[in-house]
Amino acid sequence: MKMPVLILIVIILLVVFYLAVSDTPFNELIKLKEKANPQTENEIGNAAPQSEDVINEEDNEGSDFAESKQTIPVVGGCIEKQISYSMKNFATNSECESYDETCVQKKVDCSVEVKNLDYEVSDLFSVKIKIINEQTGQEFQSIIVEKNVSSRETESFEYSFIIEGEDADGDFNCIFSTEKVPVKEFCYS
Repeated sequence: MKMPVLILIVIILLVVFYLAVSDTPFNELIKLKEKANPQTENEIGNAAPQSEDVINEEDNEGSDFAESKQTIPVVGGCIEKQISYSMKNFATNSECESYDETCVQKKVDCSVEVKNLDYEVSDLFSVKIKIINEQTGQEFQSIIVEKNVSSRETESFEYSFIIEGEDADGDFNCIFSTEKVPVKEFCYS
């Protein structure tokens, strides 16, 4: 009985420590506020951020979330940040539609589900879908698919590519990346 309680306490302490040192939106707002107001108690002045101030940050590295650097303008004590989302059920299905000793026309179907994890924002997502030859790593085709995804909802982003000629005899894989993700304004006082 004592061992599970001890394990639970250790887990809670690790979570609290992680939240204290990680770049959660709350911690980012505190850092932004400190940067915008560098005054000490004895100083008087206006150190509010100007509209041309920017912050560079990396969002959600190593996850299924956006993995690119983003420049976020600071406007009147608020920042814009990408909303949270997830991508799942990545699928590649290919079928040879025409043979002449080898496959000469192949259809490659690509699909992925995008879930908007935000409780308020519903907006346009853009997903780049490309196909590559698994043996050579060569990219053959790509397209950007756009859809509105309502808050807390999931939408399927899909496209069918047609590959013709001697290249059609290869094995292909679909690669997905987000091109546009809705943003949300976070303000501090």
